[in-house]
Amino acid sequence: RFKCDWSSDVCSSDLGCGGSTSRPPEAAPISEAGKALRESFKGSKGETKALSSGVGDAIEGGRYPDAYVLVNQLAAKPELNPSERAAAGQARVSLMNKLREAAAGGDKTASDILEHHRATK
Repeated sequence: RFKCDWSSDVCSSDLGCGGSTSRPPEAAPISEAGKALRESFKGSKGETKALSSGVGDAIEGGRYPDAYVLVNQLAAKPELNPSERAAAGQARVSLMNKLREAAAGGDKTASDILEHHRATK
């Protein structure tokens, strides 16, 4: 049963159930990942802006291995705000899914990247 504080219009159902409310990022369709990333990073500057643009360009150009390397560099930037961090995480998940598909189809580069990911995880 949810508790509501009607004086503030806030219910426990609005707040989530105890503990962390963060969830792992969900994968966006790869066709939308570049656009979503650009939107989330539109206010960023310098190297962060360049990396986010590079990821978007690589995704839109079908260069998924390149995009994966760049999105990992982007996600490692400590200055990302929560929205940017979530967008980078979503792009990474979408790229991992695309690389798995490519590896299953015999793409050696995709297989190598996935193997490196497993080895460094």
